[in-house]
Amino acid sequence: MKGATGSRLISGNSDRTMQVESFLAHKHQVQSALLFPSGYTANTAFFSSVPQRGDTILMDECIHRSVRDGVRLSDAHKIKFRHNDMQHLEELLKRSRGNCFIAVESLYSMDGDFAPLHALTLIAKRYNAILVVDEAHAFGIFGYGLVSQKKLQHRYLQQ
Repeated sequence: MKGATGSRLISGNSDRTMQVESFLAHKHQVQSALLFPSGYTANTAFFSSVPQRGDTILMDECIHRSVRDGVRLSDAHKIKFRHNDMQHLEELLKRSRGNCFIAVESLYSMDGDFAPLHALTLIAKRYNAILVVDEAHAFGIFGYGLVSQKKLQHRYLQQ
């Protein structure tokens, strides 16, 4: 197997990469998946490009450095909320503008505690926010991660 000679934009897709992305999307019960060379590049790419000027990113104060770096590169309004504090998060959501993104980890690496994923999905649905869960430390340990284990992939799509 040959190594990548450049980015997909320059060198094109490989059938193998597209098969892996399709497999991952199927396993995670989502429409599609996109591979990145590392979690760091995935987080910096997402947070620096998807939230736009006029949007709001609310991130747990204990979130990964990679998320913080991506958020720093974003033109969106950035606010930290107290670690796992749903009341503080909700207060901030009430004052947020534009599309709101809530960034958390399912399993926090520094303390080993978990995000209250059920509560987060309910709050995200109530405020029409987009919940972004970093599963870097839960994937593998908890199968396909805690979102999958708790069957929350489509939680706030349900009525």
